[in-house]
Amino acid sequence: MTAIVVGLSACGAEDRVVVPEVEGLTAQAAIDRVCGRFLTPELARSNAPVAEAPGPVTGSDPAAGEEVAVSATITLFLRLGPGETLLPEPGCDVP
Repeated sequence: MTAIVVGLSACGAEDRVVVPEVEGLTAQAAIDRVCGRFLTPELARSNAPVAEAPGPVTGSDPAAGEEVAVSATITLFLRLGPGETLLPEPGCDVP
């Protein structure tokens, strides 16, 4: 997947990208998608009831479709069952 850059640097302006859709993805797939847009993932527990969430990731903040600066932090909300804990903070693998 390639990043969609919606603004170009000129006279000090920041590059901007669109936050990808992550709802319903596994935590790792959502992290990979966010990293693929040159954004920084962060994990948080979702308040969505377990039975209503479509998958482990219930959404993000900022939401999918919003424009943000390259390298902005995107919080991924994970649906967790009783006794489950958040994974360690994710990072993007940079070759």
